[in-house]
Amino acid sequence: MGLPGMLQRLNLMQVEHEVHVYYPEAGQTYLDALVSGSKYTQRIEFNYHPLKEGTVEETDTYKIEAYDLLHSTPALGYRLTEKSKMRFRKDLLAKYGLGGPVLGELERQGEIEHRGKILTREELSYLTDERIFAYIFDTGICDNINQLMEHADAVLMEATYLETEAELAEEFMHMTAEKAAVYAKENKVKKLILSHFSERYKDINLYQKAVEKTYKNTHISHDLDVIEI
Repeated sequence: MGLPGMLQRLNLMQVEHEVHVYYPEAGQTYLDALVSGSKYTQRIEFNYHPLKEGTVEETDTYKIEAYDLLHSTPALGYRLTEKSKMRFRKDLLAKYGLGGPVLGELERQGEIEHRGKILTREELSYLTDERIFAYIFDTGICDNINQLMEHADAVLMEATYLETEAELAEEFMHMTAEKAAVYAKENKVKKLILSHFSERYKDINLYQKAVEKTYKNTHISHDLDVIEI
C-alpha cells in the first residue's frame, strides 16, 4: 500500500532519472489498481518490469535471479550474486616493482613485457569469492527457498511467527523464525537476518531465543540497523 505514495512523491519531486519498478507478473492487476488509485499528473517516466521466475538481469559482474514463493498473493524471492573478480596480488606487484599506468595496460592487454620477462594478468592475480545475498519475504515453506539461500553470505528473511503459532504460519503462508533458522543451517548460510515480525510478540528477544540453538549467526533486525557481513 506504500507504493502509490512513493511513486507520487518521486513524481512531485520531478526526479531526473527514470524510475524502474520490478514486481511479479502475476500481480499486474494489483499494481494497476495501486498506481491508478488516485489522480495526479505524471511528470516523470516510470518503467515497469513484470517478472517471472528466472534470471532478471546478468552482466559480467553480477547476476539477479527471481524465484516463486508460496504466498496468498504472487510473491518472488531474489538471489543476487556478485561474481568472482580478478584482483592483483599486492605481494607480486611489489616483487616485480609494478604499479601505476602499467597495471592498466596489463588489464587491457592481458600481458606485458617487464625487465625482459613476459608477465600475464592471470599469474599476477587471484579470483575473489562470489558474494551472494538472498531476499525472501512473504512465503510459506517451499522448495525454492533452498535455491535462494544455498551458500549465501547473507539472507534477509521474513519470520512473521514463532513455532508456537506454526498453524497460523501454515494457514497464512508465512514463515516461523525456527524454520528460517533450519533453512539457514541446511543451506550453509553465513548470516541470517530476520525481519517482518508479527506485532503479537511484544518482546522481540523471543525471536533470538527461538533460533539460537539451531543457528547462532542470526541477526534480529531493527529499523536503521547497519549489518556487516
